[in-house]
Amino acid sequence: MKHQRGLTLIELAIVLVVIGILLGIGAGLISVLIKRLKFNESREVVNANVEAVIGYASTHGRLPSTPSEVQETFRSLQDSYGRTLMYIFSGDLDDSSTAICDELDSFITIRFGCKDSGCTTYEQEVRNVAFVVVSGDGNYNTQTGNSSLASVSTAPVIILRADSAVTVNVYEFGLSGIDDYTTDVNRPENYDDIVKWVSLNELKEASGCPSLSVAITSAPDLGTVEEDSPFDVTLRAQGGRNNKWGVLSGGTCDIGSATRTFGSGGWLTLERDTGRLSGVANEDGGSPPGILSSCSVSLALSNICVCADLNNNNICDTGEASDSQSFSLQVKARPVEITTSPPLPDAWEGADYGNLNVVITSYGGSG
Repeated sequence: MKHQRGLTLIELAIVLVVIGILLGIGAGLISVLIKRLKFNESREVVNANVEAVIGYASTHGRLPSTPSEVQETFRSLQDSYGRTLMYIFSGDLDDSSTAICDELDSFITIRFGCKDSGCTTYEQEVRNVAFVVVSGDGNYNTQTGNSSLASVSTAPVIILRADSAVTVNVYEFGLSGIDDYTTDVNRPENYDDIVKWVSLNELKEASGCPSLSVAITSAPDLGTVEEDSPFDVTLRAQGGRNNKWGVLSGGTCDIGSATRTFGSGGWLTLERDTGRLSGVANEDGGSPPGILSSCSVSLALSNICVCADLNNNNICDTGEASDSQSFSLQVKARPVEITTSPPLPDAWEGADYGNLNVVITSYGGSG
């Protein structure tokens, strides 16, 4: 007859300890997996809302800015933890009177990869950011923002507007003691926000904005004009918008003056707003009408430029497209022509004809 041997109390205790360890490990793994799943869900929500804002901008030519517009645009108003999302936008991109395609810059700069609470060291800086979408993730605290941002709404979406230049810091994930945005729960803790931003250039590209490049199409040779005769031609350019004409200065198209003059005594005028070149040729101001000291004079109009002045401030700002070209204009003497009309005065036999002061006059020629 065989005897069945059960577990001793020591063996049972060991088994229970092992089971407890396994359960503890499993619970820890489950907790990590759940947190990871929540993070991925929140990230997808942020990405979907970013795409929705891009779609709104493509349709309306501006960013959504009011609570109702944002609420209608966002695919989801909360992250996977059920917490309110944050939307930060540049205030110069929501004006329907100025389309996004015409803008050159924005008010928001992003510094990301910040390695300390003051963000004195960071990986990169991105300027001209159009908008930002933020999820506070799992620590019940949205840590991304800036106190100088204007609050538009706190529900159902936190909406912040940048009306002047502002820098928003995005820290390294897990960095301790961070609470850059102090309007919510001011409780510094490890940074875990999910942040995604879109630059102005990315938004323009996604919105299908046309190229704003500009190129002068007028031929360099402006032709000829006779001395003391009117000249009038309008320079042409292809592309651009709100084009202004000027002269290159230090590598930049200078469009600060309403007019520019060329030629001897400044007889030829270039109009900034129209590109019109006009005037009465007068290269030899001391000579009779139509006469030059030589057969012709080559007038050089160097480094004339055109700029797409999108900001309409008569300054060719960085990012505004421009083109330049030198032109030439030939000023010629008029063909010689006797201008004294016949007949000449009668002469009397034996009289001095010179006393009649008869002068045969001519027009044009050279020398």
